[in-house]
Amino acid sequence: MNNKKITAKMISRMSKQSLKSSRMRNIFVMITIVLASALLTTILMFAVGQNQQVKNDLSHRQQVGYYNLTNEQVEMLKADDRIAYQIQVKTGVLSPMDGFDVMPYYVSELSDKIQIGELLEGKLPEKENEIAAQAAMLKKMGVNPKVGSTVTFTFYDDSTETFTVSGILNGSDMAKQFSVFFSETYARNGSQLKDMPYEVYAKLYGATTMYPEDCKEVMQGLKENMSALQRHLLSRCLWIRSLLCFTA
Repeated sequence: MNNKKITAKMISRMSKQSLKSSRMRNIFVMITIVLASALLTTILMFAVGQNQQVKNDLSHRQQVGYYNLTNEQVEMLKADDRIAYQIQVKTGVLSPMDGFDVMPYYVSELSDKIQIGELLEGKLPEKENEIAAQAAMLKKMGVNPKVGSTVTFTFYDDSTETFTVSGILNGSDMAKQFSVFFSETYARNGSQLKDMPYEVYAKLYGATTMYPEDCKEVMQGLKENMSALQRHLLSRCLWIRSLLCFTA
């Protein structure tokens, strides 16, 4: 009888220990599952966030860039119905000033569609003697940083020209190089831009949903229809998954 009682107690004790052990094991398993799920959720949220950031970044950039273009070639691009939106740009030669550099630009317009600059005050220049510039640059030159002020530049070729500020651009006070935007009239006739080629930054219809081969096909079609551009054309296509495709 005693042996039976002892055996029963041992079985009971072993059962309790087994249950306790199983319970602890289940708790650890549950904790592991919860932690793994939390980690997976964090990774997925990070990936989604990165993808959204890429989308946001690309939504403000050009999808195609054309460089070293003549005025006639710019007009050809304007007439192409595969281009949904475009801006025309000219870039001058960097001119050293007193402790900083100035880069002349012509930009046909400023838009959130293709971000190339931001106006804080005033407007883009319209007259040949108007500019838009950053306040920090004007301060460095001892000029009151406001619309209507006048500023004189001595460019890299030792030519000196005076302009009226039509707009104030956003920019860092710590910059060592400043962009100065000139008017379309100056881009055609002004000493720093008239001999410079045009650049065109554009967005294509449906480009955000294009795969690489689709992008290449559109680029090839543009080149075939604009044979005069082929010797000068460099094009770049960005699409929503942050991939790049180039056409030679």
